[in-house]
Amino acid sequence: MKSFEFRLARLAAVREIEERIALGDWARAETEVQNARRAEEEVETEIAHSRRKQLADQARGPIDPSQALVDQRSLDLLSAELRRRRERTRSLAFQASGLRQVWTERRSDRRALEVLEERDKTAYQAAEKVAEQLEMDETAALRWENRKSVQEDLRESALVTDDRDRTSDSSEGPFA
Repeated sequence: MKSFEFRLARLAAVREIEERIALGDWARAETEVQNARRAEEEVETEIAHSRRKQLADQARGPIDPSQALVDQRSLDLLSAELRRRRERTRSLAFQASGLRQVWTERRSDRRALEVLEERDKTAYQAAEKVAEQLEMDETAALRWENRKSVQEDLRESALVTDDRDRTSDSSEGPFA
């Protein structure tokens, strides 16, 4: 008999490729989210450094008003940059979440086809066993018929031989 061939094998291959592509897209999006978070941390570090510098300048003594305004403007710009980066991170995380959902759907589609393939394979194997059993039953029936026929032939030849022996015994009787 021929070997098992899943009738939807091409579709299963396409679904597997789609799943791999979706997984790659999600992984790239997650990498972008991580990079955006690192960029946020860099700005947070700059802000912390700038605040420490301001406090150190204030502790040293008289404050230069122009330098204080420059430092404050710098801090305001860094805070605005931090807000922009946080918004970007949220946006990227939202996109990554959507791509994760796409990957989950693709994985689910592929797994559904795997379950269908397993069912078809099980049904095919069951049909193969039934066909094999039918073939074995037919072979056994043919052997039984052959054996029966041979036994009948042997009985008939034994009867014929037995009849010949009786006939030859009776013909020798009066002349012996």
